Amino acid sequence: MLSVGTGRCEMELSLARELLAQGMQHFSFTCIDLNGRMLRSAAAEAARLDVDHIFTFVEGDVAKLKLRDNYDVIIANQCLHHFVALEAIFDNIHASLVRGGWFVTSDAIGRNGHQLWPEALQEVVELWETLPRRCKYDRTLGRAGDKFVNYNHANVGFEGIRAQDVLRLLIERFEFDVFAPHACIILPFVERRFGWNFDAKQESDRQFIDRVARRDEALLAAGKVKPTQLLARMTNIPVRELVTTSRLSPQDCLRPPD
Repeated sequence: MLSVGTGRCEMELSLARELLAQGMQHFSFTCIDLNGRMLRSAAAEAARLDVDHIFTFVEGDVAKLKLRDNYDVIIANQCLHHFVALEAIFDNIHASLVRGGWFVTSDAIGRNGHQLWPEALQEVVELWETLPRRCKYDRTLGRAGDKFVNYNHANVGFEGIRAQDVLRLLIERFEFDVFAPHACIILPFVERRFGWNFDAKQESDRQFIDRVARRDEALLAAGKVKPTQLLARMTNIPVRELVTTSRLSPQDCLRPPD
C-alpha cells in the first residue's frame, strides 16, 4: 500500500494495527509527505508500536517522485485539497496502481477555499440568522458576529486550494467502484469554525443540527446544492457495478465554477 500526504501517519498506523489484529501479515505501507519532521515523528511512533517493519517513510513531492513500485492500494486521506499539482499527482497515482488495484480517498470536493457556492450560502445565511449569539463565535477568525462570513480558507496554508477540481479530475482518470458523496449546508455548523459552539447535551442544539441535516439531504437529493465531501474507492479498469450511497452519479455531483 502507498499513502500520500500522510503527515504524522495517524490513520496509516491505526490501519496497520487493525489489519495485524485481524490476522493479516503480508502487507506493507509506503508513506509519502513533504514534511520530514512529521515523517520522523511517524517513524518514532511506528517503532514504539512495534510496526516499524511494515513501514517505509519517504520525504518528497508525490507530484514529482518517480515511484519505483506498483501498488495494490493507494490512499489519499484528507490531503488532496491541499495540493496544487493535482493533474500530475493523479497521473502518478494512476501509473503506480497495479491493474485492478484500488485508489481510496476521503476528501473535500466543494468550492475552492471551502467557500460556499451562492445557492448553498443563501441556505446557510437563512439558518444562521435563527441561531443564538453563543453559536456564532468564529473559531477561525477569533470573533463573534451576526453576519456569516463566507471565508476563503485558501488564503491560509493551501486549505482547499483546488478543492473544486478534485472530483472532475478523478472522473477523467479513474473508474469509481464505491462512491459516497455527502455534506453541504450542514458542514459550517459541525466543522471546526462553529461546530464546537453547539452542545450535544442541549436539546435545542440537537434539534437544530438534525433539522439542518435533513434539509441538507433533501437539497442534495434534489440536485439544488452539490456535495462538498467525498468517500470513494476507484480503480483503473472498467467497473461492473457502482456501489453508492446516493442516487447521484459522480458526474451529477460536479458544480460548474460559473
